[in-house]
Amino acid sequence: MKRYTSYWLKRARKKLKITQKDLVGDRFKRQYISMVETEDVDLSYKAREYILKKLKLPKSYFDTGLFLDEKERLDKLTHEVDKLTDAFKYDEVEKKVTEALKISEEAKNDNYINLFSLKLARILLENEKFKKAEDILKKINRYFQEEKDYRKLAYSMYWLGIIYMEREKYT
Repeated sequence: MKRYTSYWLKRARKKLKITQKDLVGDRFKRQYISMVETEDVDLSYKAREYILKKLKLPKSYFDTGLFLDEKERLDKLTHEVDKLTDAFKYDEVEKKVTEALKISEEAKNDNYINLFSLKLARILLENEKFKKAEDILKKINRYFQEEKDYRKLAYSMYWLGIIYMEREKYT
């Protein structure tokens, strides 16, 4: 997964309405935070720990880019989507997946974006929107190949195979 450290730092700072100067205090210079936010330098380990403590963020924040409430909401949505999909309630599933994608894209969390895109592709497949589902699945496949997440890649390839089978009307 790509690390969007600069984006995540700026996002956390703006959400908490803290200026660069307030964030650094007497520990670092404001220019250092500015350079991190513009991706000129990487965030050092000590600065990262200091910022997490100062902003009262979870330690996993710079790994996922998700605030605690967002992570809990996405986990809850994942569970609800799986339940509703098993019950074949695709209209409700689509609303929840759209909400989850919105949260994930705001946080730039590639893992959740691709996970919910996979669920969206499955819904599109059920609604017989094959071209749109195929485009999403091909994009997801590239991501899972790069991340070497073969279990999710196999699941994605399975649905891509179903699309090809439906198009050719094999039965």
